[in-house]
Amino acid sequence: GLLAATFADFELPWGGTLSGPVEARGQFRALADLAASGRLTVSPAPARGVPMRGRLNASFNGRTDTLVLRQSWIALPQSRVDFSGTLGRRLDVRLASRNLNELAPGENLPVRLNGGAAAFNGAVLGSLRSPRVAGNLRLANFRIAERPFTLLTGAVDLSSSRVALDGGTLRRGPLDARFSAAMGLRRYRPYQQAPLAVNALIRNADVRDALAVAGQADVPATGT
Repeated sequence: GLLAATFADFELPWGGTLSGPVEARGQFRALADLAASGRLTVSPAPARGVPMRGRLNASFNGRTDTLVLRQSWIALPQSRVDFSGTLGRRLDVRLASRNLNELAPGENLPVRLNGGAAAFNGAVLGSLRSPRVAGNLRLANFRIAERPFTLLTGAVDLSSSRVALDGGTLRRGPLDARFSAAMGLRRYRPYQQAPLAVNALIRNADVRDALAVAGQADVPATGT
């Protein structure tokens, strides 16, 4: 049969229409006996949010309770994510973006690209209710609190209660910083009095850059 749906039905901040052929065998009333597969196309629906397009190659096995995605991708105007794997277990993800605001519409992100690009290669692990994201992050030409930086790299580990960046590097002009950091979260969001740990070696830094990264850009300090 054919499937047709809009992402607005799922209250997502992106606009798209999902359609394509679906093959199914078994009893719909008993998911354990159901097997289905589909080759679905995502078409833009700009009036409903950030327009998106893509392709999903999915198969569901009720006996093993798995949804497998193979060579699938979703693209926004300036971002694209490619993924494959088993939803709820391990999904390998490759993300590239030139506009981080597309990925979280309506959120006040502390980092924004300054004509640069963001890339992430990693995986989404565990259950859909509380997934963990782990992989390598790279940001080139971006701003934090209006302070421009050239490069940020590191290994990211994100869960609902904690985010960590290990083996981090941060550069801007003569600034050369190597660091590891971790911060507590509640449902993937920072909160007041959240635990924070940073271990850093910083050389040739303008103190205003260090304050911007620490979220204290208003402190009236100058120097190297």
